[in-house]
Amino acid sequence: MTNIDKSNPAYPALKQAVEGLEVKRTNAKFNYMEGYVFVIFQNSTFYQFSINENGTLLFDSKTYKIQGEESTKDLFMIIKKALKN
Repeated sequence: MTNIDKSNPAYPALKQAVEGLEVKRTNAKFNYMEGYVFVIFQNSTFYQFSINENGTLLFDSKTYKIQGEESTKDLFMIIKKALKN
């Protein structure tokens, strides 16, 4: 577990990548054994979502598929870079 906050050099790229994701609702099962869980605090509210390297995203008990394989690869490259800092 780690904290990627605004002081992390990868934070702006991570924020932009997450905001730019295009997703489509799916009935796929989400695998909790791989991937990452994000908790975002904004204006005294928190949002939690989970994401796997295969591009499956879980938010608000609904499963989505990230559209575009490159988007998924780019996001995970940014995440891994952020975790090294």
